[in-house]
Formats: sequence, structure tokens, C-alpha cells
Amino acid sequence: MQMPLSGGHKFGVASSPIRSRAPNLVMAELETISLSQLLEVDPQAMKELEDAATLQGFFYLDLRGSETSRTLRDVDECVETAGEFYAMPFEEKLGYDIDKLGMHKLNGSLLERLMNDLHAIGISVLRALSLVLRIPVERSLEMSHRHHCSSTSALGVLKYPRLWAESPQLGHGAHTDVGSLTLLFCSEPGLQILDPKTDQWAYIRPKDGHAIVNVGDSLRFLSDHRLRSCLHRVVPPVEGKITDRLSCACFLRPELDAVFMDDTGKSWKSVDWHDGKYKMFRAPTEKQQQDSVLTGKAGFLGSWCPDSIWSA
Repeated sequence: MQMPLSGGHKFGVASSPIRSRAPNLVMAELETISLSQLLEVDPQAMKELEDAATLQGFFYLDLRGSETSRTLRDVDECVETAGEFYAMPFEEKLGYDIDKLGMHKLNGSLLERLMNDLHAIGISVLRALSLVLRIPVERSLEMSHRHHCSSTSALGVLKYPRLWAESPQLGHGAHTDVGSLTLLFCSEPGLQILDPKTDQWAYIRPKDGHAIVNVGDSLRFLSDHRLRSCLHRVVPPVEGKITDRLSCACFLRPELDAVFMDDTGKSWKSVDWHDGKYKMFRAPTEKQQQDSVLTGKAGFLGSWCPDSIWSA
């Protein structure tokens, strides 16, 4: 499928403004950091990255440079293609049985190129963080994310279908990410963070040509807990309604054998932390609430309540 090479990018465009009948919708204020300036080791950009990653754990990464124009086009094409797949009749989708085809056999040149490019962008951010945190070269953050080493890193296009909210379980419950960095591209609001500045849930507004980047658990642990892994969730932004929403996310995670310590001082291999956290996602609500793995806070789930959508 050929996509137009000019014009705005469909994902990362705040083209659907939040309706005026939602006057109390709280929006998060995030730092905007230029990838081009990070590559140049610009002092101001490096300081902004350090502040964003240590204080809030979320920031916008400006990718509107000539070196990343292909990446933005590829994100658009990837989401367009996935949207066509999601729109297929259910019976036709059954023809793409992953157990029969194998999880790697459908990877074409687009997915491989996009994953490689986003991995390289993530490594650039990790390299900059290693510099501002003055981490010794032999323990630099990028050394736990070498491209030739196996990891659970993934690229996905996620669909949140059109629904009316009737249940507090709707959307994606509060959690911190399991990996190192998540690079998210979306065109519709729906992502909320528990803003450390205000201790309030706040929506993140998508921005044209920018990735929404957040720090995950593994990177917090690898940085000796100097970086913040911020709680977030996906909930309806307008009158309890979720419209069809597609987003593209790259999950950069450490090598399988990377070792770090959690908040209790327990040592983990990256792959074991990954598997343990996903096991908790599937656990009953009572068990999730007793543990701190999902949210970093025992007894806290951060579920969305429709009656408090504006003030949460």
C-alpha cells in the first residue's frame, strides 16, 4: 500500500479537538524535547530530558527532522494497514492464525524497518540519559539494550473499539510499563497519567510529528531508581464514550538476561520481571490490589470511575 509522502501525519495529529462540553477535562503539561537536539548533545535539551525523565516520567519527543521523516510516514502506513485488518470480517481474520503461521512469518519490510528505526530512536534517548545521569560507560543504559541481543521488545498497533462506558473496568487499567521506554503515536486523546506534580489524573494531548515517550519499570531499576516510571491508564475522554481509537506503540525493553533490583531489593532478570508483571495483569482483581507490581502501590488499582471522569 502506498501512502502519500506529503501533508500532515495522521497519527500524532490532534485533529479531533476535545468537545467544548467537557470544560473540566484536565490536560497534562509535558516537556517537549527535540530528538535532533539530543543527537547534537544540546545542553538545554539534555537538561529538559533529565528533568522530564526524573520528575514526571513522560515527555513529548519531537521527531520533525529530516532524519525521522521516513519513520513518521512508516507509522502512518503501519496503522493504516492494521486498521484495514481490524475492519475485516471475523471469519477472514481467522485465516491469520498465529499458531499456524508463526509469530515471525508475517513480518514484512515495513514492520522490520519501523521497529529498527524506533529502536534506534530509543537508543539515542537512552544514550542521552546515560550522559546526563553520569552513568559509567560500562554500565550505560544502552548497553542493556543491544540490538543483536534477544529481548521482549515489541511493536504493536492497538485498537480500542467504540463503546459507551458502563463499567469501571473499561479501557486499560492503571499501571506502570514493564520495559524501558514506550514510544506512542496516536491521534485521539485517551491516555491519562497520574501527574506527579498534582497527584491528579490528566489527559495527554497528541501532537503532530511527536512521540509520547514514557519511562518504564526496567529503566527505573537500571538507573538505580533515579528515573520515574509514571502510572498511566486509558479511559474515555468525552462523556464516557470511547470512539474507535488506533495507536502505534513501540515497547523498548532490556535484553532478556539484563539484571536489576526492584524497590524491595530483590534481583530480577529482565525476562522474569516481564513475565511476572504480565502474569499479574491476568490475575483476579483482589490479587492485583494486594500486590504493588502493576501500579507500584499496594492496595491501589487506579480504576476509572465514570462518575468522576472530569476530576478522577
